[in-house]
Amino acid sequence: MHQVFVIKTTLPGDWAEAFVGEFEHQTLLAGAACAEHQRIQSMYRWEGEVESSQEWSVQFTVSAPSLEPVLDHLRTSHPYETPQILHWAATSEAPYYQWVGSFMSEHPEASGN
Repeated sequence: MHQVFVIKTTLPGDWAEAFVGEFEHQTLLAGAACAEHQRIQSMYRWEGEVESSQEWSVQFTVSAPSLEPVLDHLRTSHPYETPQILHWAATSEAPYYQWVGSFMSEHPEASGN
């Protein structure tokens, strides 16, 4: 089985796309292999009220060794008080799995060593 991990979060909708790109870039440096983003409309409960706002949905793909370093980076750098940080395992095709896994050997600074 070729297992990678997907991490999803949201960012403030009033951020310029360049700020989203910088956030993604910093997360790539922390160990993510790739990032994707798009604008979304979110509806959620916050402090007893139903809210609706535009946000950025951001998704990262990481290898198993990169999962915790990337999650740690998101926990410490996220702008929200209570960020949505979801992650799950995904099965991928072998070439993609190998590419995602090769990132750690090419970028040892991301492993925290």
